[in-house]
Amino acid sequence: MSTEQVSSSLQGGRQTIERVRGIVATVLTASLLAACGSGESEQVNVEATDTACTVSPKEVSSGTHVTFTVKNTGTKSVDFALLAPDGDAVLREQGISPGGSEEVEGNEVNDDGTYTVECAHNGESPIRTEFSIR
Repeated sequence: MSTEQVSSSLQGGRQTIERVRGIVATVLTASLLAACGSGESEQVNVEATDTACTVSPKEVSSGTHVTFTVKNTGTKSVDFALLAPDGDAVLREQGISPGGSEEVEGNEVNDDGTYTVECAHNGESPIRTEFSIR
């Protein structure tokens, strides 16, 4: 084999390796994006009064990063919780003062289902509203 043939063969091998690297990088990127969900984010507003706990919107798409903005428009301190379909608390923020608001990141909210948003005032029975992930 001549020097030119060896050089040409090596050049072809390098090009093949670069193509394979590009394909692997593309596949890994697509896999990571799929694992992270849709990449969308949505703010869910929760208004807690002394007699109600309203949620808007009441549903988000699966894979959406959710931030709950809890605003207390009542006259009593409020505790916020998001309960998973099995009843376990997934998110919790306690002691939101009257007139105050808190942003609660919903990183733990990943599974489809019907959740319960709960607003409670100083040991009183909580006010509950449904919230869905589809």
